[in-house]
Amino acid sequence: MHDLIDSKNKILKVAGILYLVGKVTKTEQKNISKLLKINKKQMDDILSGLQKQNLIYKNRDLVIFTSVKDEFKIEVGLSLLYEIISKIDLDQIFQIFPEQKQRIEIYKNLSKARHPLVSKYFNKQADEILKHV
Repeated sequence: MHDLIDSKNKILKVAGILYLVGKVTKTEQKNISKLLKINKKQMDDILSGLQKQNLIYKNRDLVIFTSVKDEFKIEVGLSLLYEIISKIDLDQIFQIFPEQKQRIEIYKNLSKARHPLVSKYFNKQADEILKHV
């Protein structure tokens, strides 16, 4: 039972991170794997499952999260984000994705979440910026 829950959490984390970033290269997939302590086969299996559910588009070099809504017209990616937000370290996510374009996408997708942990993170980021002004 524990393995099943662990496996579900890994799937949710990968999907949530993909939602946050939007598109991920092969190298970044490896970095996500390392962060989440997932081996290559597990990552490939997770990505294949997400592709079968039409949550991602995947080719040889790139994975792109697709915008899908559930039966209640709620964005699936946002629902995934709510599931994992307390289980990931946003600072580590930003370390994996240092490019400005990626950071903007992460902030944009985070801003859709009305979650106390996101607000706390944004306040922390604002405080850091103000220290340097």
